[in-house]
Amino acid sequence: MLDDPKRILGIKRALRVGQEVEYFDTVHNAPIKAILLECNKTKVLVQNLNDGKRWKLPYYWLNIEQVDTTINNSKGAGLQRHEVGTGEILGFMNTRENLEMYGKVIRLNPKTVTLQCKTGRWKVPYSLLFKVISGEYEAYEQWEPLILESIQSE
Repeated sequence: MLDDPKRILGIKRALRVGQEVEYFDTVHNAPIKAILLECNKTKVLVQNLNDGKRWKLPYYWLNIEQVDTTINNSKGAGLQRHEVGTGEILGFMNTRENLEMYGKVIRLNPKTVTLQCKTGRWKVPYSLLFKVISGEYEAYEQWEPLILESIQSE
């Protein structure tokens, strides 16, 4: 169905060079915004807006209708691999120190996520992760130095 000639023709008609388009990147598990540079017979040349890299993609990879592509069918505690993308802020409970930890996702592994936290890098199973609202993370970022200062002054 994705390679259907009628569907591809409809996509080609809707595209213009210089147009901002979106495609799904499986490595980052997230939609990527790009600028359309060139339209060929079977593929398009786009330039990623984040890193400036150029990619040749099949027409059916483009999301020109801006359809929501997120998959939400979680069962139980924690997150699933398809719910996490690089660059997101996530949290987990550090059971050794009985503290909530927050960090930015830097790598997605088959069974774990690598998070960059203030205390270093942590590999955390998906089942222990939770989404963090940006306000919670910003409050954590602001309060942690104050906690450290009070501990040092005692």
